[in-house]
Amino acid sequence: MREGQKVTEENLNSVMEFDHVIRVHADGTVTDSPERVYFDEAVRSYLVNPETWEWEDEINLPEGWSLLSGFTGQYSYNGPVMHPSEYIGGGIARYILETPGDYVALVMESDCGYTQEFCSEESGCDCEPAGWVVATKPAE
Repeated sequence: MREGQKVTEENLNSVMEFDHVIRVHADGTVTDSPERVYFDEAVRSYLVNPETWEWEDEINLPEGWSLLSGFTGQYSYNGPVMHPSEYIGGGIARYILETPGDYVALVMESDCGYTQEFCSEESGCDCEPAGWVVATKPAE
């Protein structure tokens, strides 16, 4: 993040690049977080029943971290996974900028259960991400 960059609801999405941990301070300023945390394979989604299109999420966050929930605009869903077309703006940006702590946007990779054509356990799959999430660790 550029030093002295003013962060607003309108530009927070560009500041919060995937896997880039930011810190929101009590005075409303935003900086790169000094905490070095790695989120490799922290969030994944698995297709457990191709007939009913039922998915199960696997969440493995470092201690003290949790997912923000309730900000998606998806019909009849209010969980933590944002649709790929959504972005960090509006209510979720307002919440982040008003709530001190560390935040990171993470891609929710998916295992589509070998349901795609030419996809097998041997050849692997190139599945589209299930969406994305924002993980947070409250300020101490």
